[in-house]
Amino acid sequence: MARSMNVLFLTIALPDLNNSSNMYGDLIQEYIKQGHKVYTVAPTAKEKTHISVENKVEVLRVKTLTLFGVGNVKKGIAYQMLIPQYLLAIKKYFSNIHVDLIICHTPPLEFALIMQVLKKKFKCSFYLLLRDYIWQDAVGLGIIKEKGIICRYYRYLEKKMYQLADGIGCMSQGNIEFVKYYYPDLNAAKLHILDNFQSPQVKVEKDDDLRTKYELKGKFVSVYGGNMGVSQKMENILALAQACMEYNDVIFLLIGNGTSFKKLKIRAQQIQLTNIKFYDFIPRDEYQKLMAQCNLGLISLNENLKIPNIPSKTISYFNMSIPILASIDYVTDYGELLESTNSGLWSYGGDLKTLKANFDKLYHSQDLRDEMGENGYHYYCKNMTAEYAYHKIMDFLNK
Repeated sequence: MARSMNVLFLTIALPDLNNSSNMYGDLIQEYIKQGHKVYTVAPTAKEKTHISVENKVEVLRVKTLTLFGVGNVKKGIAYQMLIPQYLLAIKKYFSNIHVDLIICHTPPLEFALIMQVLKKKFKCSFYLLLRDYIWQDAVGLGIIKEKGIICRYYRYLEKKMYQLADGIGCMSQGNIEFVKYYYPDLNAAKLHILDNFQSPQVKVEKDDDLRTKYELKGKFVSVYGGNMGVSQKMENILALAQACMEYNDVIFLLIGNGTSFKKLKIRAQQIQLTNIKFYDFIPRDEYQKLMAQCNLGLISLNENLKIPNIPSKTISYFNMSIPILASIDYVTDYGELLESTNSGLWSYGGDLKTLKANFDKLYHSQDLRDEMGENGYHYYCKNMTAEYAYHKIMDFLNK
């Protein structure tokens, strides 16, 4: 085991660990399990800044503006305010600790200005979990102009973030090539592949009570779990559900939230989709159990995206041995991941004909579903556990 270190995690996405967890929470727990002292900084929009102990993890909850479920302008303002809010809270609560390693993620790129101060203060290593590309995404979707002042600002933050980082974990080879394309002067040795990750979930058998609770008994269930916004273009899933109305036993289960959630529910009602159910939140433990009741995991990416995105919800599907049906953009190498692991079928966004044909293949063949589900699970066990991510990060920083 590596020597015990003081590790500071900065995140904007951490649920109350007493009740749930997520990818970052699992990695925090793994660092504690491996013998390190962990200090965690995360937001709260409803309480004053305070330190709480959540499932044996010390979390500094910083009072911020609302970061999620708001429009782009409000989110942009909240992210700018995050810089002094986090720095002042860290100075007040963690002023007397020594930090050996800081880990943070993107988004937001505003973390770059926080890291500039903290790395100088602690003279420590900094590892970046590169999970998203902000300005490229916004330009591709027409939210900002590539030569505008907002874009130039975020390009500045992105470049600074990459320069400050001692290691950058990218979700795929496509991500690495993407960074190298925009920043050819960056030391490419900083970049390596770090898949999305999750602690293993106990596999559960089919549960008739749970299927009855969610009105899924006797149904072929296609599930989507995660954010529903412009980047996901969930209209592709609604179109598939409409095309599948011919099947009396098919249900589309959409779990999550986001800026498009209400609009999607209204649209589903307007076109009279009777084979679709929406849930804005399900506790993680029950969510994982519900995954085990499903036959198919859905992925949707806006075909206009210009970034090679690897959806994090893949780990939940793989973890529960669920085959994947994906509608993706033209630049991601996510389709290559599904093909190389033989864990699902994919088509480009907007190609309803191929998406429906892929659905039909999986619907009519349990053998194919079982094979692809097991293939995804084996890939997860080998490459996507929180323990594997921990060792890969530490090995990279110690080489």
